[in-house]
Amino acid sequence: MSEFAQVSSVVGNKVKVKMYKNEACKHCNACDFGAGGKEIEIFAINDCGAVAGDTVELFIKKDKFLKAVLIMYVIPLMALIGGLGFGYLLDFALSSTTDLFPVVFGFLFTFLAFLSIKKYNKERIERKYTPTAVRVIK
Repeated sequence: MSEFAQVSSVVGNKVKVKMYKNEACKHCNACDFGAGGKEIEIFAINDCGAVAGDTVELFIKKDKFLKAVLIMYVIPLMALIGGLGFGYLLDFALSSTTDLFPVVFGFLFTFLAFLSIKKYNKERIERKYTPTAVRVIK
């Protein structure tokens, strides 16, 4: 998957780039980027020696993009559902009349899922799922 973006700054071996809405964004809405004429700033690995003001081509493999979406959305959703289920089972086992356990465990499992994803991302897959600036356009 290839996109074009403008480099706003260089930070170490990464560049901060501004991406603009394209046709694919109209159908996704995953990051609220699909609505209006918005732009978004993200970091990308600077493999092409880009400097501030350059327009670069960003690349991320489509299968990597889909795996990243799975990691960031499906796993926390599964954790929420699992936490709710665990909370309901605990609620039933303790013969409680409140719905406090499902809510607490649903949020707790979701929070733990996000923490785990963040830790896993920093340790193992940062380069794998981060877009790469592969060439300078101008």
